[in-house]
Amino acid sequence: RGGEIWPLERPDGMPAIQSLEVMCGKDHMDVHLSFTQPFEGIVSSKGQYADPRCVYVPPATGKTFFSFRIAYARCGTKPDLNGQFYENTVVVQYDKDLLEVWDEAKRLRCEW
Repeated sequence: RGGEIWPLERPDGMPAIQSLEVMCGKDHMDVHLSFTQPFEGIVSSKGQYADPRCVYVPPATGKTFFSFRIAYARCGTKPDLNGQFYENTVVVQYDKDLLEVWDEAKRLRCEW
C-alpha cells in the first residue's frame, strides 16, 4: 500500500508558544519566547537558517524559555521605506529536522 498518511493536526503533547515579547532597541530587537513545555526544535529568521547568527534557538535545547537579540542590520530584517519600523519574521520549527504544517512564522515589528 502506498505512502504514509501525514497528520494535519498538531500532535497532542507538543509544546506550544506561551508568550512572545519583543523589546525594541535602537539597532536591534530583544525577543523573549516561552513554551508550555520543553522545546526541542529550532527558531531562526525566515530564509536565514544557513547563517548561525540568525539561528536563535539551536535544535534539541529542551528549555521552555529563550531570550535572543535580532540585529536590524542582518538576518533578513527589513526597514519600511520611511524608516518608521523594522520587521523580521522568525520561524518556529517544532521538529529539528522537518518543516511541518504546524510550524509557525511570527512577524516581529519595532515601530517608532
